[in-house]
Amino acid sequence: MEEDRGSEFEALLEPHLPRIYRLAYRMAGNHEDAEDLVQEAVLQAYRDYHQRDAAARFDRWLARIQVTTCLDFFRRRRRPVVSLDAPAAGTGSDWGDALPSAHGDPVLAAEQNDLRRAIQHALDALPTAYRVVVVLADMEGLAYDEIAAMLRVPVGTVRSRLHRGRELLRKRLAPVLREGRGNR
Repeated sequence: MEEDRGSEFEALLEPHLPRIYRLAYRMAGNHEDAEDLVQEAVLQAYRDYHQRDAAARFDRWLARIQVTTCLDFFRRRRRPVVSLDAPAAGTGSDWGDALPSAHGDPVLAAEQNDLRRAIQHALDALPTAYRVVVVLADMEGLAYDEIAAMLRVPVGTVRSRLHRGRELLRKRLAPVLREGRGNR
């Protein structure tokens, strides 16, 4: 019985691992913490699997667990605000998925790497409440009502946090984007 549950859970989980890793990475800002957060979330999901509402979408249920795990991590760690003046650490982020391919063009590849680091750095500097909503809405494509249910806040709070988070990102990324346009 336990083996059947484990096999079923594993089959459902496998296609969603890249997405929950991306979610954890975007929220944590580094590979090591993201891996730990994914592992913690998967263990929690496995423990709660038998209590899951079978009618609910597995990917949304799993994402909710990942978000809660990340929020708990931030509460435990009391993450300091990251200075935008400090150099960004080189990371293997997947931000480039939305950018044109730079394959074969080293200048474009370098620009994309700089942009990826700047975006992750600006995202890391956001207060947790804003970062979570921006990641879920703009990067994961969740609807406002889904985010509200996941975070257990009103939809108006989601809209407000998303607006403020986007404004902070816009301000923090404006110099990088202006510099990028000036090089062309």
